[in-house]
Amino acid sequence: MIAFLLRNLGHQVELAEDGEKGIEVFTKLGNFDLVSQIYICLEGTATKLPSIIRSSERAGTRLLQLRSQDEVQKDMFNFSLLKPSENEELITIIRSLEHK
Repeated sequence: MIAFLLRNLGHQVELAEDGEKGIEVFTKLGNFDLVSQIYICLEGTATKLPSIIRSSERAGTRLLQLRSQDEVQKDMFNFSLLKPSENEELITIIRSLEHK
């Protein structure tokens, strides 16, 4: 749903089905304006992606988390939305980045 919304707003979207693939996509493809991570479970490589981004040469990449719990690495992210969130909240975040 998020990818559909972003594409309708004119943005290019790359998808990864898990944290390991997310790390691979981030490492291989280069610059991203925003990386979004949806937390389904808090195990495995999903929790490593924000740390890898923050310790990379692209540490300034904006990070958005969509979460179902209140206490999930909030300090690693620029934006945090509690699921389910309204599309308007996501659109507001995207629009704020478009002007930077």
